[in-house]
Amino acid sequence: MYYYIVLIQSVSLRGIMRKKVLFTIYLILIAILFMTVAFTCSFCDFLVGKEGAEQAEIDTVEQDDNESSPAGNSSSDSSNADQEESAEDSSQASSNDNDDQSDNASENNPPQITRIIYSGQDIIGGSGSLSVSYQQGLHEFEITAKEPEGENIDLKVSAGLGTITEIVILEPGIFRFIWSVPEAPSGAVDPIGTALDLIVLDVNGNRTTYRIEIILTPPEQEDQIFEPVEEASIGSIILKASNELSGMVIEDDQAYTGTIFIGDDPQNRVLKGYISFDISDLTSVEADSISKVNLRFDSVRSINVPFHISNTVIFKVFYYGNSLDLQDYYDNGVVFATTDAMNFGGTNKIINSGHLGTRLKLAIEENKQWFQISIRLDGNSNNDDGYDTFQIKPKDVYLDIDFD
Repeated sequence: MYYYIVLIQSVSLRGIMRKKVLFTIYLILIAILFMTVAFTCSFCDFLVGKEGAEQAEIDTVEQDDNESSPAGNSSSDSSNADQEESAEDSSQASSNDNDDQSDNASENNPPQITRIIYSGQDIIGGSGSLSVSYQQGLHEFEITAKEPEGENIDLKVSAGLGTITEIVILEPGIFRFIWSVPEAPSGAVDPIGTALDLIVLDVNGNRTTYRIEIILTPPEQEDQIFEPVEEASIGSIILKASNELSGMVIEDDQAYTGTIFIGDDPQNRVLKGYISFDISDLTSVEADSISKVNLRFDSVRSINVPFHISNTVIFKVFYYGNSLDLQDYYDNGVVFATTDAMNFGGTNKIINSGHLGTRLKLAIEENKQWFQISIRLDGNSNNDDGYDTFQIKPKDVYLDIDFD
């Protein structure tokens, strides 16, 4: 019995010990659980605290930024204002530049033709068309143009009919050219309209065009009268040039009678020649009976190379009266012939032109005492400080006149 009691007590003690052990383990597990929970909460608090600190720092920074934002905004506004002001200034400058360019473009006006000299008269602005006869043949024009800005000017000429000789620049803005009229069409009885277009240009391409309207009148047609054919009697007269009224005029100097010079001198001044024939003995001759007139030079001497400054020798009928003077340098005669300067020098040079006969007939009908001619080159000077001239003695110049 005692044994059983002891055994029961022993078993009871074991049960108690086991419970204690289990309880202890249970407590340990609870403790571990609480520690885990506590650690986890502490870690969460740490994270929350760190995040709060960072947020606080961010808030502080934003607050600092906000506190400094007026100055920052002022700087930004100032920068923006500077940029806007710079852009405005740039725009204003660009606008000013454009205005200046516009002003310059508007101020850079094209050149204008101010004078057109034909047959000694200014025809610019004249009313109606210019009436020209086929019989005259050659027509000289002198053009004066001005450029408001003082730029160089060029002249171009085009003709509806006929041809234009080389345009000569007399001085800046002053030009001279010769228009050669075409031959009258066979059987033409009605006037024909044509025109010369003058174009003046400056270095910028600005241009002005002026048109000269022209009416070409054909030769008068005479009624044909059939009469018995009679043998025509043919005669001739030879007139020698006057030594007293022939000579030359030097540009901006004076007139000299005697030897005729045509070209330039060592001072690069232009020399023009003048020839005078006494036609007072022809008053008894019927002008219509004149069939041919030639201007003949027995000898033309070349000094140096006048054809290097000119391509053409120009002959004009020009009346200067009983004396040759300096103002006759600016002759306004009528061109009746031209010839190649390269071939003008030598002996027995003949200028054969029907227009010369026409002008002589008119002089006879007008009872003129003198029939006078000017000769010049279409160029001015080659600036070589020497003579480049044609030299002619009046005794070697003749007017050969044939008549029926």
